[in-house]
Amino acid sequence: MTTVLLDRLPATLKNLNASTLTATTYGADDGLYALINDMISNLSSIKASLKTEEKNIHTGLAQELVAGASDINTATTVVDPAQVSAATAVAASTGTRGDVFSASTTAEAAKNVAVLTVGTKKYTEAAVFSVLKPQAQVIRDLKAGTITDYRIVTTAAYDGPLLVAP
Repeated sequence: MTTVLLDRLPATLKNLNASTLTATTYGADDGLYALINDMISNLSSIKASLKTEEKNIHTGLAQELVAGASDINTATTVVDPAQVSAATAVAASTGTRGDVFSASTTAEAAKNVAVLTVGTKKYTEAAVFSVLKPQAQVIRDLKAGTITDYRIVTTAAYDGPLLVAP
C-alpha cells in the first residue's frame, strides 16, 4: 500500500482549482483546470479559424475551375487573392504535407496557402501541424500513462518539463 502525506492534499486541491492564469506564459500559480480550459479554448479558436480559411480555399479553388471542364485554370496565381491568403510562415520539413519551402526567400513561402492568420503571420497547414503534433503526442502519452523519462524542449526560451516516473 502506498502512503500519501496528508499535508500534500490541500496544496494539490488548491493547484487543481486555482482560477488564475498568467497573461502571457503559464506560471507555477496557475490552476490545472484553468490551464486545461485555456488550452481547449485556444484549440477551439484555432480550429474555427482553420475552418474559415478552408471555406475560403474551397471558394478560391471553385473560382479557378474552368467552366465545363475538370482542369484547373492555367494561371499561376489565384484569381481572387482576397479569398486565399499567401503564407508568411511555413514548416521547415514540409515534404510530406505539401508546402513549397525555401529558407532563403519570402517569395517561396508566399507560394503556399495560409490556413491560420494571426496578426501579420500567416501559417500554412504544415506549419500548424508541425507545432501541434508533438504537443498532441505528449498529451496522448500522458493520457495513456506511457511517459517515463521524458524531456520536452520547444525553444531556447522555454525549456520544458523533465518528467521522471519510477
